[in-house]
Amino acid sequence: MSDPGQDPPRIGPKSLAQERRVMAPVDHHDDHDEPVDERWLVSYADMMTLLFGLFVLLFSMSTLDPGVATQIQASTQNSFKADAAPEPPAAVDGAALQRRIENLQSRMRDLQAQLNQRTAELAGMTAAHRAEAVEFERLRGDLALKDARLRELERKTVSPRNKEAERKAASVNPLQTENHRLKSDLDKLKQDLAKEKVKAEQLKKSVESTGGGKGQDFMAVFINWPTKDHDVDLTIQDPSGRIFDFKRREYKGRPGLFALDTRRGPGVELWQSKDIVPGRYKATYQLYNDYGNSEAAPVSAVILTPKGSFELPVVKLSTSGTRRVSSEFEVDKAGGVRILKGR
Repeated sequence: MSDPGQDPPRIGPKSLAQERRVMAPVDHHDDHDEPVDERWLVSYADMMTLLFGLFVLLFSMSTLDPGVATQIQASTQNSFKADAAPEPPAAVDGAALQRRIENLQSRMRDLQAQLNQRTAELAGMTAAHRAEAVEFERLRGDLALKDARLRELERKTVSPRNKEAERKAASVNPLQTENHRLKSDLDKLKQDLAKEKVKAEQLKKSVESTGGGKGQDFMAVFINWPTKDHDVDLTIQDPSGRIFDFKRREYKGRPGLFALDTRRGPGVELWQSKDIVPGRYKATYQLYNDYGNSEAAPVSAVILTPKGSFELPVVKLSTSGTRRVSSEFEVDKAGGVRILKGR
């Protein structure tokens, strides 16, 4: 049996206090001479050794960025390198430089004189063609009014209802008189329409004769159609590939001007150039809108140069048939025209 004054026996590892009591009996009179237990330093030293080895291993596995190393090397070299002496400036030939400046100034004066001359010629040409364009518009309005009257008279004279009324009342003199009067007005209107067409031809010849001021550096493409309400659009592609139409009428620094655009027929459209640029051209005309008029629109096209007028074949455009036609032609320096392709 165990002594009641002693600690009960314990199975398993002893506690630190028990071991201390076994190793050194408790002496209440000499507590300051009790030895200090420093075995924890062993575990701490092992842990620090392992951490040191871990960081050495990580450092040995790391790689230095070549770009950063290059920058560090360059910075170090620049810091310790002495400033290099600047290279002496190259010798300048003052006489040659002065001659070059004088040549450029002379060239600039020549170009300015040419520009002033071209500007004056263009101003004269623009004023002349502005007057021609106004005349075109006036003739177009007259043709439209006369064509409307012509259609109205034709409708009245050939209407089935009028024919039936004429057969039923053939013996009535007033109706016969009215019919004769309508036919007479119709004939007169046809004559007026023919006169207007003659005026249009004369105006075309006037444009041809007064085209480029002096008549030496001028070309134009002219289309017209006599039908009512049709809107035919003209497009011109010059040898450099630039396209002129009612949206893009001209290009800065380039010859060529889309001068006249008719949006409802009978109408005329005109593209002109103050200079003859030799090369291959492409003229395209298409029926943009018929505004309810289902009949075909006969379109004639003429190329005007100092060499004369060159007519393209007449084509009929309609919404139910051919709606777009292209023609290609070549123009030489003298203004000669050679038709390459039609339709």
